[in-house]
Amino acid sequence: MRKLKVSRAIFNNLPLKLVSLALAFILWVLVLGGKRSIIEFKDVPLQFKNLSPAMSLIGDTVDAVNVRLQASDTILNTLSTGQIDISLDLSNVTYGEQYIPLTFDKIRVPFGAEVIKVTPPTIRLLVERKLEKEIPIVPNFGGSPAPGYKLIRISLNPSRVTVTGAESEVQEVGEATTDLIPLEGRKQGFSGVVNIAVAHPNVSIIGQRTTQVSVEIGAANAEMTLSDIPISFRSQIYLAIAEPAALSVTIKAPSEILQQIKTEQIRATVNVGGLKPRLQPYILSPEVSFDPSLADAIELISISPEKITVRVYAERVAK
Repeated sequence: MRKLKVSRAIFNNLPLKLVSLALAFILWVLVLGGKRSIIEFKDVPLQFKNLSPAMSLIGDTVDAVNVRLQASDTILNTLSTGQIDISLDLSNVTYGEQYIPLTFDKIRVPFGAEVIKVTPPTIRLLVERKLEKEIPIVPNFGGSPAPGYKLIRISLNPSRVTVTGAESEVQEVGEATTDLIPLEGRKQGFSGVVNIAVAHPNVSIIGQRTTQVSVEIGAANAEMTLSDIPISFRSQIYLAIAEPAALSVTIKAPSEILQQIKTEQIRATVNVGGLKPRLQPYILSPEVSFDPSLADAIELISISPEKITVRVYAERVAK
């Protein structure tokens, strides 16, 4: 009775089973049978996994290898580099120099393909302690403001950034820089967001990789000489005469101020308080001051002459 049931099970749906068997045989022939060829895939990327967060790879780490496969022409015609997976588990590496063999069992390829060679067969890794460091952001300018204008001030927010990487490589990085900030021909300030980066390829920025930049541009200072500035006396008791009676001053200020400044807004004085009448003249240094509304914007460059002659007479001046 049992034999009868087994026979029925075997022959039940026999045509369908024969078709399935034939398809399986054809598939086997296509995949494993027939002519087998060899092909080499270049620059197959390596995947590094499970490296401790406290560690970092440094130096010129090999990140791609060549893999030679053998398979039927049918399979090889459908293969690509993206179908080859090489994942290296770095959970057990230690600090220092490490050599990782690329054994065939670490290379996953599609069914029917066989790995027969990997170049290089071993890769060298150099493992260091990971370090974080805060560094300044330095603006990268391009060009110059329009003639008669200058860069007055620039501010960055944030002005510093934290970077991370292998200890020896992070120590080599002293600053981050912005993308090019164009100044060419500008007459007014501006602001915006710019990207920041570090020059070392193995050192990365933690968090935000942009900064807000604000640039202030204003009129550039120019020099001008004004003549015939009359000399007056301070704390005067006796009649006094200055020789010369006027002087010249050279000043530096923004162009728009120089265009409007008047002689009356500049004072040249000599302190004669305490000087007694005498035949011999006094040699004194005049002092120059500016109208309070201009004082903060003007820089005194020189006075000519630097010394003047003052004669003091016995006649008292009216107060």
